[in-house]
Amino acid sequence: MFTAVVYNSCTGSCKKYAELIAEQLGINAVEFGKAKGLGDGKVVYVGWLFAGKIMGLDKAFDMYDIGAVCQVGMGAVNEDSEKIGREKNGIKPEMPLFCLQGGFDLKKLPLHYRLMMTLMNKNIAKRLNEKGELNEQEKATLKMAETGCGEPASWDVDDVVAWCKEH
Repeated sequence: MFTAVVYNSCTGSCKKYAELIAEQLGINAVEFGKAKGLGDGKVVYVGWLFAGKIMGLDKAFDMYDIGAVCQVGMGAVNEDSEKIGREKNGIKPEMPLFCLQGGFDLKKLPLHYRLMMTLMNKNIAKRLNEKGELNEQEKATLKMAETGCGEPASWDVDDVVAWCKEH
């Protein structure tokens, strides 16, 4: 049984996803590092991606009994997202990993990340503009890359919630 959704959010997307998941499961969403006294149950960890790493995940594994992980990034989710997430974060096959597209706000990033993402956004936009026809998530990513802010194509947590309810 899941007792909480623990999130590590930088620009607000992970917090929003955590709150959506928690609401549907009837449990609390708690900020990473502030989650104490969660009982004996497992938690869902929701963390933001930077260069393929789920921020805070290593520490979260030491602090909590994690039963499922959600990675949230500005990019479109595709067939490689889970594989890359597992490889870059050392997530074993038996641990469920859900890949979610988050929003983005360049102005909310710490300065060092803001500088890196300013450069990365130019490359992301160039690659997507050269691709041609884009799906809804790719269109959302392009908007985020070109403008420095934006929302994901959807805030869908149905797969996460269904899995948690079954386990």
